[in-house]
Amino acid sequence: MQRELKIRIDTVPNIEERIIQAGGFKGRRATYQYIYFNQPEGDILKITKKPEGTFKTVIKARDGKFDIISSEPISNESELVRELTAKFGVKKKLINRRQFFTLDEDKLSLNDIEGVGKILIIEGTDPSIEIAVRLGIVNPEVVTKSFDDL
Repeated sequence: MQRELKIRIDTVPNIEERIIQAGGFKGRRATYQYIYFNQPEGDILKITKKPEGTFKTVIKARDGKFDIISSEPISNESELVRELTAKFGVKKKLINRRQFFTLDEDKLSLNDIEGVGKILIIEGTDPSIEIAVRLGIVNPEVVTKSFDDL
């Protein structure tokens, strides 16, 4: 299971350079559109539209990180959005401009989320705050809430 650790980086200068200097490799850039549905605290249900397609994703907050329970491609986006809206209600829609990197065994992404701010996501089997420290982020602010709650 993949896990995510999210760190606020609004005030961290030159973060892309820092990742590359630490041995990271720059990947693709993409814009994602999210539709979040009302769920109990700590549970996240969203539809993500990205260049590769549209996905229904279920995430669970745990121990200050996020477990990606499932992320399944969907072909019937409008029908599924109507169904989930009727069942749960739409909580929030967000647009996220992402720059991807790899650093050692982890995937990193710099996320500029409209209305939320800039967030570094570290994704791996057990992402660690040590990567943020390695990037020179002093007193990293770990984000323990879903983007739709920020």
